Amino acid sequence: MARAASQSFRSLVAVFLFASACASANVTAQTQPFSTNLFLGHWTGTWLDTGTQATGEVDLNVTRIIDDIFALSVKLTNSSYPNWTVDGEVKGETLIVHKSTLHMEFNLHPNRNRMSVTFFNSPNQSRGTWDLRKK
Repeated sequence: MARAASQSFRSLVAVFLFASACASANVTAQTQPFSTNLFLGHWTGTWLDTGTQATGEVDLNVTRIIDDIFALSVKLTNSSYPNWTVDGEVKGETLIVHKSTLHMEFNLHPNRNRMSVTFFNSPNQSRGTWDLRKK
């Protein structure tokens, strides 16, 4: 009788451990809910002009101006436009910069500490991407 109880206890512990492992695996796979605050902060990474294949580094600081309007302070290496600031607005889950000569879309990856950016600069017809990580 004691042996059967001991075996049942071990089986119960094994099931509990398995269930705990499955539950924690599901929690870590979930993404953080979207919030405009996720865009805020210091981001670094690389840029690529898909036409010329020119590339460089990006240093981006995003601050809130008001509500869904953000200021983006940009530093680029190996660029004709190395330092500039522009404002953008969050629409849906995308931060959008839309000026007469510049269009950019900032999209967070599911893990929320990476961001992909597409850009089009009409004066020189350059277009490309940024790949950023949150610092």
